[in-house]
Amino acid sequence: MSDKEELTIEEAFGQVRTIMLALAQLAANEQESSAMALLGNAVFACRQQGFGDTIALDLYQRTFPGKPLPRPISRDDFVVKFADSKT
Repeated sequence: MSDKEELTIEEAFGQVRTIMLALAQLAANEQESSAMALLGNAVFACRQQGFGDTIALDLYQRTFPGKPLPRPISRDDFVVKFADSKT
């Protein structure tokens, strides 16, 4: 445990980014195609909402190096497509 009580925005962002990458990689190891679809959807959602895609796209590319973004998929289509892949 660190003795430092206050974090800078940069430190907090770095920690959150590292945690998100670890979770994305875990999801990709467990169910690659569904993780790819969800992270791809997140990239497109960030774009549509006007946030830009810098962080979301970086997370996608680090999780799935060299793989193109999948086409966006609706929530209903996601449920149908990946219903059998739940463990």
